Amino acid sequence: MQAELGKTIAFDGPDGVGKTTQLELAAQSLRSRGLSVYATHILGGTPIGEALRNIIFSRLPRPPLTNLHINLAIYQALAADLAQHRRETDVILLDRSPLSLVAYQVFGDGLERKTGFAACQDSIKALGLDAILVFTAPKEILENRRSARHGKTSDYFEEQMHTYHARTIDGYAEAIEHFKPQTIEASDSIEQIH
Repeated sequence: MQAELGKTIAFDGPDGVGKTTQLELAAQSLRSRGLSVYATHILGGTPIGEALRNIIFSRLPRPPLTNLHINLAIYQALAADLAQHRRETDVILLDRSPLSLVAYQVFGDGLERKTGFAACQDSIKALGLDAILVFTAPKEILENRRSARHGKTSDYFEEQMHTYHARTIDGYAEAIEHFKPQTIEASDSIEQIH
């Protein structure tokens, strides 16, 4: 008889929606119930993934297809790592999901739609995701939250213009419609959302 594998759940949504905070709260809650939890982020998570993450978040100019290939290389290394953790852990929580390819690469950077959607579908399967939770909020709330943390973080994505973030929000809406993940309205307080 084969042992039951741990569940893999990704938390996703536009910048400023609070997904990382909710992931951390979920991890604490699950651990308090006696479950073993492995939490990591989809862009990184392994030594090679972390090195490539530095490139993705850098200000190096590059075409959207290059970013896609970097993301896919990160996902490939992470998929192998997650397979091991799935055998040893009750729950794996991922900060972001392949839906971010649609939001950031297709809508944000202008990657060809068919290529981005196919890469997203293949990556969901490769990572063995059992569920994707996408946190959503109106554009005005997300803009206010990003403005409140302005200067606290500084990477390629945080420094993009308002129009870029508006496109990524539209990308998440399209990804939700296409891939049908679970959505959670995240306009309320952190405690209410949790």
